[in-house]
Amino acid sequence: MPLCGFNQKMIEGIATFSEGLYEATIERGRQSKVTDISAVKTEVKEIELFIKALQEKYRMTVETSKKMAEMIYGIAVFSGGLFESALSQNGHAEADLKRVFDGQVEKISKFLEQLESKHQELKKTNTPEQTMVKAVEWIDKNDR
Repeated sequence: MPLCGFNQKMIEGIATFSEGLYEATIERGRQSKVTDISAVKTEVKEIELFIKALQEKYRMTVETSKKMAEMIYGIAVFSGGLFESALSQNGHAEADLKRVFDGQVEKISKFLEQLESKHQELKKTNTPEQTMVKAVEWIDKNDR
């Protein structure tokens, strides 16, 4: 696997992440009194808007009709960013790499929670497009 080899925990993590993503989407849909399929369609639209806002802000491109390639690209970007962040925080030292890596996982986890909270807040008073642009602005301001 071109992400650094293969470890079953990677697949379990992706599975756990995916399960949580689905459950959160369905739960939000039920809170909004929409069908599961409507909730998923809304989430897909919001993700598309979010990717568009990220692309506009950071000049990123991820456009392909090959969805498997697109997913693998996203995982690769995430994985590379996580490793690079840990290395830069650790000063490329060997001794504390695991501790620093775990800290970066905790940091991204908290950051994602804060982003989701901000997203839900923004949705209350903005169009979906405005929400995603403002979410990207929030990322830019809070990415330290």
